Amino acid sequence: MSEANSTIPGLTLAPFSDGYDDGWTSAHDVQDFMLSLRTCGSEAVTNLIMAQEKEGQKVTHIVYSTLITWAGEVANQLHIPSTLLWNQPATVLYVYYQYFNKNVDFTGENSEVIELPGLMLLKSCDLPSFMQSSSTVIYNSALPIFKEHFEILDRAGTKAENTCQHI
Repeated sequence: MSEANSTIPGLTLAPFSDGYDDGWTSAHDVQDFMLSLRTCGSEAVTNLIMAQEKEGQKVTHIVYSTLITWAGEVANQLHIPSTLLWNQPATVLYVYYQYFNKNVDFTGENSEVIELPGLMLLKSCDLPSFMQSSSTVIYNSALPIFKEHFEILDRAGTKAENTCQHI
């Protein structure tokens, strides 16, 4: 694993092993990969934070992206503020929020109109592909990840958003 480095004072970027140092191919099981990423990543990030603290460089915030929900969990366990870097349209985040909070009945392949407050009328084909019941295993494995994000965000207590309407 490469050493942590920084090009901006106060910002540290650190790579970590996903457990597949020899590479990942489609022959590998997606669920096994995600478990390995969670296990290896959680351990590596925890060790990095502890090492930084021993050197007198306290980690003050963790920013993580879509597939690494476990980084938010690590931050919560170590009492470090964290932020989910959402790199999809805000509307997609809103659709997931409505789905996981059961504010709207989404039936996957139902062609009926789906009405979400503040949005134009949608059909199932307008929804993210993960929500289609015909999705493949790789897509079905993603839906629990998005659900976990909302659970982590609920526990974190703080949220930040930036949409075109707010810029």
